[in-house]
Amino acid sequence: PADPVREGYTFSGWDPALPSTMPAGTTTYVAQWTVNTYTITFDTLGGSEVAAVSQAYGTAITAPADPTKEGFNFVKWDQEIPGTVPARDLTISAVWAANATVDETGKTEVVLDKDTDAFVLPADTKTVTVTVDDNISVVIQDTSSIEAGTAVITKVEEIPNTAEVDGTARAYEVTVTKADDQPVTGKMRVTLPYTPEKGKVPAVYWQNGSVLEKMRVISHTSDSVTFETTHNSTYVVVAESASEDSGATFMLYLGLLMVVGIALSMLVGFNYYRRKA
Repeated sequence: PADPVREGYTFSGWDPALPSTMPAGTTTYVAQWTVNTYTITFDTLGGSEVAAVSQAYGTAITAPADPTKEGFNFVKWDQEIPGTVPARDLTISAVWAANATVDETGKTEVVLDKDTDAFVLPADTKTVTVTVDDNISVVIQDTSSIEAGTAVITKVEEIPNTAEVDGTARAYEVTVTKADDQPVTGKMRVTLPYTPEKGKVPAVYWQNGSVLEKMRVISHTSDSVTFETTHNSTYVVVAESASEDSGATFMLYLGLLMVVGIALSMLVGFNYYRRKA
């Protein structure tokens, strides 16, 4: 027969060994197993070293002491350390929070790097600008719901786009959470990369399941777009043709300007002739 399979073990044969011909009687053969050893590696991302754990499958794991890193606060590991050795090798990475400072107006600015996803909110902070990468930032406009000293994890990750939109689209997962994974709520301004296309304007959609909801774009540059939101989610950035509504609005404004111009001209002319009279 084909060798049996057992999680966390390697099949090492039958006891007794299988004969090459059918024996003259009933015999029970028992599978023999060798327990596997797996390794859990701790990546401290520049912090103090934490020794890897190599143990047999199913044995109890003792969680290591937290690592340290100068200028940073250890927040947590990016995944829970299992209580027993799983049936696979595992790498667990540290989450570090940068120490931020606040200016006299209550503004805090933080620049994250590839090894840092979080910052510690200083006391008296009113707004926080978090620069995640080139053309990627999150402005938390109201910090009243975040206690001073709280580690805030800010991630913006590009993911495969599944939304059906016209034009070349890029999708991003935006998450702003506290260390306990509770989302930060309130008004935020998010800036994401944008690739312009001739004759088109930038648009941002909130991908709410299978529904796309258009967000309000605040501003844009040649390579980024900024919009307002109040929640963590997936956002799709796309260059799309200007809507008919936009054209109608423009014509309305143009018409109003023409009416105001004509009215002002008539008023000036009326005053001029009245003075002459």
